[in-house]
Amino acid sequence: MIYLNHPYKCRHCKTLYVVLKGYRWFGYLPVEVINGTEQFDPEFDKEKHKSHLLNCPELQQQWMSIRKIIAKQESDKEKQAMKEASR
Repeated sequence: MIYLNHPYKCRHCKTLYVVLKGYRWFGYLPVEVINGTEQFDPEFDKEKHKSHLLNCPELQQQWMSIRKIIAKQESDKEKQAMKEASR
């Protein structure tokens, strides 16, 4: 399970990052933790955040498949919440 707004250490370069919901078509993006407040941000902001994909080509190669996993997890959560709300 991959959690949004949870700190992770990159397997490739050992940099600390969090996964944030992107805007528009981006889906989800790994954002480098610079001062620690990024973990509490609800959405990617290009003025404030720095994408970890720019600095880590290994993660960049894997990110499309990881992003699909996150999207499926979030979709499943929404479906479950709707099911429970309709009861």
